[in-house]
Amino acid sequence: MSQGVIFIATGARYVEAACRAAASVRAHCPDLEIDLFCDKAPDAAMLPNGTATPFDQVHTIATPHRRSKVDYMGQSRFEKTLYLDTDVMVVADIRHLFVLLERFDIINGQTSKVMLGLEDTTKFLKEDTSSRKLSIDENANALKQI
Repeated sequence: MSQGVIFIATGARYVEAACRAAASVRAHCPDLEIDLFCDKAPDAAMLPNGTATPFDQVHTIATPHRRSKVDYMGQSRFEKTLYLDTDVMVVADIRHLFVLLERFDIINGQTSKVMLGLEDTTKFLKEDTSSRKLSIDENANALKQI
């Protein structure tokens, strides 16, 4: 089963941020596929410290607009997709999050110890999975179903 991370960025500033964020994913999950949806492919100046591109594939956003991410999230080539904002910095292995996608269709959350991989995700899961959406609430130190 294919799994991977996608970033969606329009504008040079956000494409550059996506390069930094993807490099942090690559540093902790070197075998995880990473794709970028963007209006302009990253150039060498956008890559952190002249490194090689962290993306396995770059897809073009033909007509970018304010909510391009809504249009392109569903175009992921992966069976299990982890969408990350361009302003994240991954500090640990995040592959454990794909296990949650075996039980839920959609998972969302703010930056948290769970999302960063610093907490055991499974200890927060509840047995009632009538909803197929999951939200991570770090302040309550629990996962809540929507």
